[in-house]
Amino acid sequence: MRNKIAPIPTNISNPADTLMEYMRMHVDSKLCYHSDPMKTAKFITKHNRFAYQIDLWTLMDRRKLKKCEKPYDGELTPNTKFIDVFDYKFELPNTVLEKPKKVFSNLEKTQWKADCPDCSGNGWKTCKACKGNGYTRCRFCLGGGSCLHCDGSRRIGCSRCNRKGDVKCGRCKTVGSLLFWWKLHIKWYTIHSVSYQTNTPMAPGKIRKAPTKEHYGDYDEKWSYIDTFREQFEQKFTSQKNSEYPVKLEELAQEFEKKHLKKTKKDRRIVKLAWNIQILNITEVVYQLQGYTNHHMKDLSKFCFSVLNLSSCSIFRS
Repeated sequence: MRNKIAPIPTNISNPADTLMEYMRMHVDSKLCYHSDPMKTAKFITKHNRFAYQIDLWTLMDRRKLKKCEKPYDGELTPNTKFIDVFDYKFELPNTVLEKPKKVFSNLEKTQWKADCPDCSGNGWKTCKACKGNGYTRCRFCLGGGSCLHCDGSRRIGCSRCNRKGDVKCGRCKTVGSLLFWWKLHIKWYTIHSVSYQTNTPMAPGKIRKAPTKEHYGDYDEKWSYIDTFREQFEQKFTSQKNSEYPVKLEELAQEFEKKHLKKTKKDRRIVKLAWNIQILNITEVVYQLQGYTNHHMKDLSKFCFSVLNLSSCSIFRS
């Protein structure tokens, strides 16, 4: 089949010859390409390179308050002084959420009692239809006084209040008092970003699709606003200090600030941080081919390609 490369044997006697053979196999696997010009190719050298795929996740916590009320029915009214919405503690979900998670919490300690503003604490309020008179203009004679329904009085009893002039307060249900409290609405959701770091010209798409990436480091804990991202990264990823190819922390910190930290607002903040780092070991091979010139370095007829753990490759000009 086209675009397929057979695995390379592990018992190789000459790595240079095997790499060139692998290159020819790769070229032959591409549609409308052939490897005949590579018969004159000459191996020059190879270099160990690397690439990182870094996934960052932040769990965002968005909170807002809603004032609730109901007719008072003897409930406790501690009327505790309200604190900041983020001072209320809840068990946090996983950092990586497939879909947002919503939670509602009635802050019962904030409950307080007050007179119903609609009826001023009376439980009854003036009927709007008759304005408290108990009677309205006769609708049959339109107040002309020429019908039997009003006997010439030009008015009839108000059907809404049954001639009482007052109606029950629908807000407090005639209790006269309301119970108020704050209800906290919480929405947790995940922001995910991916960045790539490499000392080769390899495109991020090829790094992402490479099947031979190895686990390099991960982290998943609560986010601390006391330390900066850089400080937390250095504290939790101590193996970075002894790495031959350390992660470019400044670039990663900029990525975090742009795609995560700047998403925080007055009503939302980061509560958990997670990262996963994978490393891709790359062998960069430089070879010489007669009659062909490197487009980027025209004084040299050298080309190079990268082999990802001898299982797949990506070609690029040096």
